[in-house]
Amino acid sequence: KAAVAPFLQLDTKKNDIYLNSDDYVLGIRGIVDKQINENLLWTGNIGYAYQPEEKLGDNVKIEHTLLFGTGLVFKIPETRSYVSAELFGRSEDMFDTENTPVEGILSYGLVGENATFTIGAGIGLVDGYGAPDWRVFTGLRFGI
Repeated sequence: KAAVAPFLQLDTKKNDIYLNSDDYVLGIRGIVDKQINENLLWTGNIGYAYQPEEKLGDNVKIEHTLLFGTGLVFKIPETRSYVSAELFGRSEDMFDTENTPVEGILSYGLVGENATFTIGAGIGLVDGYGAPDWRVFTGLRFGI
């Protein structure tokens, strides 16, 4: 399967918690999924994002961004759960370390009738801007 996903990210006005650009981000991703076998799915994506120029410190300028990611999802047989491993990042300056944060995450998901619960953890693999030392996350998705 393949998809194209355009996106628009707007300013949150939450500068104190660093959840925004100063204006907007406009982008597009190409996404490919490939079922490897009954229980294993591979996914990959590549994309581009534009935002008005923003400087972080003296060395990082964000404006034109290459987005990329890949992952494997393993459906645990005879259950409604899965585990996934993902690698994703972005590059402002063609893979210069400081301008290319990369993160790896592992997660577990439990699929219910109309909702999916997820819990996981991630680490920064390349010490670019915004890459975490580590993080823990959880989520709940609802289907309509």
